[in-house]
Amino acid sequence: MSAPFRTPNGQITGFDEIYAQLKAMGPAVGGQALRQATFAASLPALRQVQISAPVGTRAHRSYKKRLVLPGFLKAHIRRMSFLSHSRTQATVLIGPSQSAFYAKFIELGKKGYPRRPFIEPAFKRSRQQMLYRLRVELTDRIDKAIK
Repeated sequence: MSAPFRTPNGQITGFDEIYAQLKAMGPAVGGQALRQATFAASLPALRQVQISAPVGTRAHRSYKKRLVLPGFLKAHIRRMSFLSHSRTQATVLIGPSQSAFYAKFIELGKKGYPRRPFIEPAFKRSRQQMLYRLRVELTDRIDKAIK
């Protein structure tokens, strides 16, 4: 049986032994280890998105009349992790905070404005590093839980 580690582009292979160890630990301990490991493994993607985020050249006012300085989007890239109710699946979301909602128009484009993707290419650049870190983090957390 192949381990059910998935990404948006498909399944990750080579995690069978780690998956079996997580399963043996039970949902409470294994779920916590899984969530912590996926959160830690997502750091390269977070950094890549922050580096890739476009920076404006001048300050402007938001729709709430607040002053928005250049670099606001870059400073408001966030990362959140979630664990499923069954405690067998962890999800990490990386993207702009609600106050930087306009990032979706930059990433996906809008009528009259071409798309200038920066989030998707950042994930693609950091994919291998995230997979390596996921393996290392899961192994470390399993070893700590066993001791």
